[in-house]
Amino acid sequence: MKEFSFQITPFIIGCVISLFGWTLYWAGLNLTGAIVGASFGATITLIIDIIFNFKDSTFITILLVLSIAGIFAGMFLFKRIHKFFFFLFGASLGILLSEMIIKIIETHKILNIKNLSSQILFKIMCALIIGILVVFLSKYIITIVTSIIGTYLILFSMNNFYFEYLVIPIFIFSILIQTGFIKYLKIEKKGFL
Repeated sequence: MKEFSFQITPFIIGCVISLFGWTLYWAGLNLTGAIVGASFGATITLIIDIIFNFKDSTFITILLVLSIAGIFAGMFLFKRIHKFFFFLFGASLGILLSEMIIKIIETHKILNIKNLSSQILFKIMCALIIGILVVFLSKYIITIVTSIIGTYLILFSMNNFYFEYLVIPIFIFSILIQTGFIKYLKIEKKGFL
């Protein structure tokens, strides 16, 4: 039998990721977009100031306006980039799936799909369908991934003690919390949370 040991740092990080993984991801995405956008706005202000040599009050006004505009533009663009990369990931999965389906069809001679144009069309359809599906399910994908990471860190902090008994309950609880299932059941109003 393993001897129980406990490490506090991975436990705390695992709990935070397990309970707030989606929120941390989305807040981090918005924060990164805001910082990049504000930095871009400030850089444009400095370039304009070098060219036109503004007075201090004009410089500060332009700096504030462009930085605030940059914050909103950066947040907007980072959300779109997030969707774009999830679509690319899903489209790649769709192409892999279509390859597997074509191999199965050819092996079992279910359909005659040896025509290159029909294979390309089938791959494009699979890529589009899976890509769009992954974009719509991105919140749940991130929730599952952060739940897995958080569960692993929690169990790692306990030296994998009783791993087989704790992995499923911790993982399921993490997913339920992150998806808001506890609020959906209105458990917090009954005095449990």
